[in-house]
Amino acid sequence: MRILLLGNSYTAALHLPEKLAEALSAEVVAHIRGGARLAEQLNEKTKLGSRTQKALKVGLCHPARNE
Repeated sequence: MRILLLGNSYTAALHLPEKLAEALSAEVVAHIRGGARLAEQLNEKTKLGSRTQKALKVGLCHPARNE
């Protein structure tokens, strides 16, 4: 299972990507920027949002084809 985790500095400081990966035995890809809001992370016009939209379009958060 692959998970795309969107977060801010709290997400990183609390080591949530690592904890989630361990708890679920999953691959966690984290898009994190201090002070980031969900609106920024989903807006294609921002650097972070563009990266997130690209990840969603290529299926980064979907199971790998061979699983």
